[in-house]
Amino acid sequence: MKKTIKSAHMPADEDNRQYSIDLAPGELANNIILVGDPARVHTLARILDKNDFQHQNREFLTITGSYNGMPVSILSTGIGQSSTEIAILEAIQITNHPTFIRVGTCGGIQENIRPGDFVISTAAVRMEEVSTLYVYPGYPAVAHYEVVEALKKLAEQQEDITTHIGVTASTSSFYAGQARHIPGMPNLNPDIITNLKDMQVLNLEMESSIIFTLAALNQCKAGCICTVVGNRIDDNFIDYSKLPALEEKSARMALDALVALK
Repeated sequence: MKKTIKSAHMPADEDNRQYSIDLAPGELANNIILVGDPARVHTLARILDKNDFQHQNREFLTITGSYNGMPVSILSTGIGQSSTEIAILEAIQITNHPTFIRVGTCGGIQENIRPGDFVISTAAVRMEEVSTLYVYPGYPAVAHYEVVEALKKLAEQQEDITTHIGVTASTSSFYAGQARHIPGMPNLNPDIITNLKDMQVLNLEMESSIIFTLAALNQCKAGCICTVVGNRIDDNFIDYSKLPALEEKSARMALDALVALK
């Protein structure tokens, strides 16, 4: 899709087609499932009743369709806070106070949070730099209570999955920022996992804090549900063959939550 950009300050074309996600008004629904991996967009899109639109630019793949008659888009953000900032802010420019639910993966940092469990985030510790460009350091990154409650009700109906609800830590680094020590590299924060565990933080991931912050600033609803792929306390990892089914289950919960919020 050809764009004609006239401003370096706010790069969008005359149709308000956004620079990075490369979407224009009408191509993105007000109900948005966020995933990190573009490949996961195709996986989760199979759950939709129908797919009407698909487009990709860089790491931002979008499929828009419907679920139980509700217009919905699945949008990939890429890994981390910076690309997620772009996705959220550009999505807000072409929709009307959208609702965002992130469906992702995470690492558990409490002994009882096992690979294959789900975590619903009530808030996120802002262990990243992007949100500090918008708000003071003490500003809380909080999920919208209606989204948390909708996800909680759906979790209570799942007999085969254990779900934990609480505070998440959201980092800007997968390695040093999550106490993964690469041989030969400095290790300035070796106690991150222990400290967060003592603070009763449930899990680590890399996107929720910027989603919650930007959604709140723009009066949008946002939430997050993640599948636990590993436990950082006892170093256990999920059987990867089980992950697609768990991702689908968490996505169905997110979609059903969006329907309940209509």
